[in-house]
Amino acid sequence: MSIKQSESRSGLKSKLASRNLEFEDSELEEALKKYNYFNLFNGIESILLSKTNPKTFNKVKLDDFIAIRVFNSIKITDGEYLI
Repeated sequence: MSIKQSESRSGLKSKLASRNLEFEDSELEEALKKYNYFNLFNGIESILLSKTNPKTFNKVKLDDFIAIRVFNSIKITDGEYLI
């Protein structure tokens, strides 16, 4: 696997818009600052893609990625489960 070149935030916005991800510019800007692109989208996008070639989302919102990211970061300790 090759090392990917970094992209500007405007480049990332264009990439996500071309994949039909639904977002407000200001919300995406905040999410990229808080989580960064790699932590927010990589690994999660494959379960939300409706098509992989080209990568396309169908009725997927930025909030969907954030909700999954937040859920995945919940730590369950001492055998307790969140329901």
